[in-house]
Amino acid sequence: MSLLLWVGLALACSGGPEVVEIIERSERWGLLLGAATVGLAAWTTLRARRRGLSLRPVFGLWAMALGHPAWWISARSGDCGRARLEGSVLFLAAAAGVLIWSLLRPAPAGEEPDTRARGR
Repeated sequence: MSLLLWVGLALACSGGPEVVEIIERSERWGLLLGAATVGLAAWTTLRARRRGLSLRPVFGLWAMALGHPAWWISARSGDCGRARLEGSVLFLAAAAGVLIWSLLRPAPAGEEPDTRARGR
C-alpha cells in the first residue's frame, strides 16, 4: 500500500492556472475521505459494542483512521495532491473492508451479545 501512496510523487504537477483548483479539490476530497474513515471506525466500534464483541479488531481500524493521509500528507508537495488523494482512497477502502468483515463476523461461540445496554 505504501508503494501506491508514493506513485503520485513520481508524477509532477504541471503548472498553469488550474493547479490551484486541482490542489484545493485534492485537499477537500482528502479531508472528506478522512472524515468518512473516522465515521466508519466510530460506527464499527458502536456496532461491536452493541453485539458484545471484542474491540481488539477495531483498534487497527482506529489506527488507520488516525493515521489517514488526509491528516499528514500535503496537497502542496508538488504532485497536486495525488498522493494525498490516492492514499485517502486506499485507506477508506481498507476501512470499508474491515467494516464488512466486522459485519459478517459472527458473535464468539458461547457468548451472547450484551443486551443490557439496550434495555432488553
